[in-house]
Amino acid sequence: MDLSLDLRSLLVAVGVLIAAVSLIWNITLHVRQKRKKILVSYSLENGSTYKDNKDSDEIRLVPHRVVVTVKNGSAQGCYLELPVMWLSKKVNRERSYVLLEGGEEEITPELKPGQVLEKHYDLDSFLSGAMSKLKDRHHLRFVVNDTIGNSYKSKKLKVKTLRNFAKHELERCY
Repeated sequence: MDLSLDLRSLLVAVGVLIAAVSLIWNITLHVRQKRKKILVSYSLENGSTYKDNKDSDEIRLVPHRVVVTVKNGSAQGCYLELPVMWLSKKVNRERSYVLLEGGEEEITPELKPGQVLEKHYDLDSFLSGAMSKLKDRHHLRFVVNDTIGNSYKSKKLKVKTLRNFAKHELERCY
């Protein structure tokens, strides 16, 4: 009788342990699925030239661009503000600047699960604005905020890298 009581107690203890582990596992999975995963990255695109049609001799130029990419990696949609350029040094008493494409207004786009948002910015106008007052040793980041107030940041981009890219591409075109 004493042996069956020990075996029964052991089985109950193992059952309680398995239930506790599965409960913790399910809570962890639920929290991970609910957490937002917004990935912010950037890339530098070469400029190019093209003809509108075969009959015309007019050549159009696509400028060098900085492309900011925002990807929603979570299982739920979210509303985002436009990308902000965050500088490592204050320029005109400001550390961050809202980036607007030509003719764009400050709207809050909805990003559905798995959707990618790309914003293209002209590199020349980019370098001639607030960036012209920065030294090569400074850096910048692209930051996207959601409507709740969470910030999502890209990796750092050195000002020197941007200037070298623009200079190299300018030499390549001529």
